[in-house]
Amino acid sequence: MGLLVVTVLLLSSLSLVWFLAQQASSLDQFLGSEARIISGKLEGIESDFARNGDPGGSPGWKSRLAGYFTERANLATPFKTSLLVLADDRSVLGQSNRALDILPPPLPLAPGETRFQSVQDRGPAYRSVSTTFLLSPGHLGTFHLAVPLNSLDPPFYSFLTSLVVSMLATFLVLSFVGAGLIRHTLQPVRKMARTAGEISEKNLDVRIPLPPGDDDLNRLALTLNQLLARLETEFGFQERLVAELTHQLKTPLALLRGRNELGLKRSKTYQDLQSLVQDNLSDIDTVVNLLNTMLELVRLDSRLDKLTTQPVQFDALVHELVLDLAPLAEAKELRFTVSGPPVIVPADPEGLRQILMNLYDNAWKFSPPGGEVSTRWRTDPGQRRLEITIRNQGPPIPGEDLPRVFQRFFRTSQSPGENHGTGLGLAIVRSLVELHGGSIRATNPSEGGAAFEIELPLILGNPLP
Repeated sequence: MGLLVVTVLLLSSLSLVWFLAQQASSLDQFLGSEARIISGKLEGIESDFARNGDPGGSPGWKSRLAGYFTERANLATPFKTSLLVLADDRSVLGQSNRALDILPPPLPLAPGETRFQSVQDRGPAYRSVSTTFLLSPGHLGTFHLAVPLNSLDPPFYSFLTSLVVSMLATFLVLSFVGAGLIRHTLQPVRKMARTAGEISEKNLDVRIPLPPGDDDLNRLALTLNQLLARLETEFGFQERLVAELTHQLKTPLALLRGRNELGLKRSKTYQDLQSLVQDNLSDIDTVVNLLNTMLELVRLDSRLDKLTTQPVQFDALVHELVLDLAPLAEAKELRFTVSGPPVIVPADPEGLRQILMNLYDNAWKFSPPGGEVSTRWRTDPGQRRLEITIRNQGPPIPGEDLPRVFQRFFRTSQSPGENHGTGLGLAIVRSLVELHGGSIRATNPSEGGAAFEIELPLILGNPLP
């Protein structure tokens, strides 16, 4: 509204300046036109008297001039005028009226010169034009035609009134139209605000309606919907985390409490206390491991731990891990075999190491003594993928459990009792693989055992010779 007021006032001021300039130009045009007519009339009078031998300025000449003044008084002109005629000695030959005290120019006029001037410091202000005419042979007279500036007041006030009325009408019309347009334009914003005000943690699945068109409001709504989607994911994850932790911690904490209550009722020999403390430490380690694993999942699911990818020599990493696992392999007489071409993948080195270590740990648990854990990989340049298969010779995964092995806290019926774990290792593997832009699935190969197949993005053009 302030901008509208300033704009209207600026346009009105420019219109007023233009009108005043037009009035001044019209006044000068009128004075110039009248001066030419008067000059011709006075020189005509001089010619008539020159033929009769009477000099200019004679009584007859002045009488004829007075008649011309009367004639001019009856002419319809757009402005009131006052005419002063002077001889070459600046004596007054005649004046049409004395309403204006006309002041001749301070400097004499040259023959044929026309001069305009404005006088505002003596009596009524006026605008005048002065020029010379032939009074008699060898003599030049001058006349001064003046128009009072208050003659411009009626059209000025009329224009000013019209301007004010037009300005107010324009302001009112533009105000109503602008308010309507603003209300219409902001309607999607109000709708977005109402929808946003109705969203709470109980209905984060609600989305803000997208305004039509591809503009800033549409992009704002898209950004807010993306924010709501992230909030919904975070709140859902928090709810699942609390539920899962409550469920998983209930049993070990209840056992820990029950064991301590029972220990307080028994005789407190040194051996009893030592056994109780050892059991407590074992349960505490279980709870701590569970919490650390859940925190790892929190970092992965919320993407707080951003991966820093770099070229990783995959085959070298696998051979290094197999060497690190040699003590575990010897304890169970397992054979770790690897096969595949040299290849480089874009990955986070620690993340990729954790993926393989968790899968090897899972294979070690389920493999029978003397079994084999094989790792094979191949590149698929057409799909820009690296395909990895890790297989063990343990029992196959039950068919109904294949889609569920990557769920948190899930353990198959084939899990060894002494190595049941937390059921979170494969969930971490899946999160890490997906964070790398890949995929993983569990299968039961036709040759027996169980296998995990991983696909990761591949950097093309850089296999080593």
